[in-house]
Amino acid sequence: MCLLRHDLGESVWKDYIQAYREYARRVCPIYEIPCDADGAYNALYYKGAVLLYDLESRVGKKTFFSFMQGLAARHVATNECFLQIARAHLGQNDVEWLVKRLKE
Repeated sequence: MCLLRHDLGESVWKDYIQAYREYARRVCPIYEIPCDADGAYNALYYKGAVLLYDLESRVGKKTFFSFMQGLAARHVATNECFLQIARAHLGQNDVEWLVKRLKE
């Protein structure tokens, strides 16, 4: 995500995110979706990219990258593991926001 933004530039990246956002409105929620379920790829890669972009905008780059480093340090295979790491790096309001977004 960040590499694309770096390579494409902020303006083009925002166009990508807007296209992803439009597409993501039509796919299933991320929360507890099995990786091999129909629609999982679209939910995880399109909706997931939008969610992470919005999270970075919400919490700022420093907090976002701290959170992402926490994710990278562990093999995250469940929503609970993801949210456990979120609780360690983000405020309660941000974790509640994440849960809501994962379930949309």
